[in-house]
Amino acid sequence: MDPQTYDLTECMREETFPTAKGWYRLGNLLITLGQCSKAQQICEIMLDQKSDDTEEAKIYFTLGSIKRHQGEYAEAITFCEKSIEIFQKKCFSKRYEFVFALPKSRYDL
Repeated sequence: MDPQTYDLTECMREETFPTAKGWYRLGNLLITLGQCSKAQQICEIMLDQKSDDTEEAKIYFTLGSIKRHQGEYAEAITFCEKSIEIFQKKCFSKRYEFVFALPKSRYDL
């Protein structure tokens, strides 16, 4: 890679979603560039290949952002609600596990 291309690539990384990785970064960049249909295609592929609930929730949130940018607000809300639902289930199950790990009484300490 020549120095100019490298500098441009690094600048783009710093300016566009520096905490996002891989496909998420590309999806967010496409949304910013107004390429929502391409971003949606990427999200649908990612949804088919998701590895866990957290990843699924993030993808649904991104799909909600895409629909918001397209002015399809009802669909945006549906995707965002689905994302929240997944996060709440995950959070509830962690709290549930935590509660049952606690001592039954103060004498169990």
